Amino acid sequence: MLKRMIHFIDEVASEGKRIENNLRKVKNEYRNDEYNGYMNF
Repeated sequence: MLKRMIHFIDEVASEGKRIENNLRKVKNEYRNDEYNGYMNF
């Protein structure tokens, strides 16, 4: 039971990290787009 619990927590943590990385990537792309948009004018 405890082992399963730890495994579950591990999976949730790694999933959270993955989502965080995706968000960071999207934010960076958005920032780059914004920057490029300013440069186009």
